Amino acid sequence: MPRGRTCDTCRRHTHLSGVAVAAHFEIGPVRELVHELKYSGTIELAKLMGAMLAHTVATNGLTDFMLVPVPLHSGRLAGRGFNQAELLAQQVVERLEMVVRSALARVRPTGSQTKLTRLERLKNVQEAFRCRGEVADKNILLVDDVMTTGATLEECAVTLKKAGAKRVWAVVVARG
Repeated sequence: MPRGRTCDTCRRHTHLSGVAVAAHFEIGPVRELVHELKYSGTIELAKLMGAMLAHTVATNGLTDFMLVPVPLHSGRLAGRGFNQAELLAQQVVERLEMVVRSALARVRPTGSQTKLTRLERLKNVQEAFRCRGEVADKNILLVDDVMTTGATLEECAVTLKKAGAKRVWAVVVARG
């Protein structure tokens, strides 16, 4: 579908209105950038990836949405020291006149999903999020680093829609 829109068949099975992707994870440098930020703590890379996201947001006409970074569980946040989605959202805000809110909380640890199947990922994140901000009648743009199966973004969208969000899109640095 053009510009990240979700086809009618997929829309019947998702709460996301669309996903805008800046790059593909299979591209070596993109994979390395994401891993360096996420696992080596090279937070300076958030500027580059944030610029990629800002361009993607602008070219997809999503600048009137409220940015909501995908949250980490408090235990993972303590171990890593930062939430890469929050860093990326801040970089988008610095480039575009948008609002960012931490409107979601991860209420239970979900563990790494890197080796899980799609079904296992869906179960892993089920009911892992709670809304902690006002989202009723708002257009929400979830921000994350990578989308693989979309399970995390889908569960975030379910939570936001239950809280009254009008539309929920996602923007990611890479699709893996």
